[in-house]
Amino acid sequence: QRQRGADPNLMRERLRVEIEVQHTKQPVENLVVTDSLTARLEYIPGSARSDREAAVTIQANEAGAVILRFELAGKLAPGQGGILIFQARVR
Repeated sequence: QRQRGADPNLMRERLRVEIEVQHTKQPVENLVVTDSLTARLEYIPGSARSDREAAVTIQANEAGAVILRFELAGKLAPGQGGILIFQARVR
């Protein structure tokens, strides 16, 4: 039986997720960005990357998927930004 909203053509499809961070106000230090995946997405281990120095942690969430946490090291001045990338698979 097909679940409502589930597209069989997308099952097991590999997605590239890109999050752009653009800072516009006062300088900040040690910025943290989190993304909580839905249960429909399965994080592909080892795929998390950042164009800035960052520590990435992965933990389980309540939806049965994961929360990705990017901790950007150092100071981010106004006008600076970064790109956070990871891959996920549609379940």
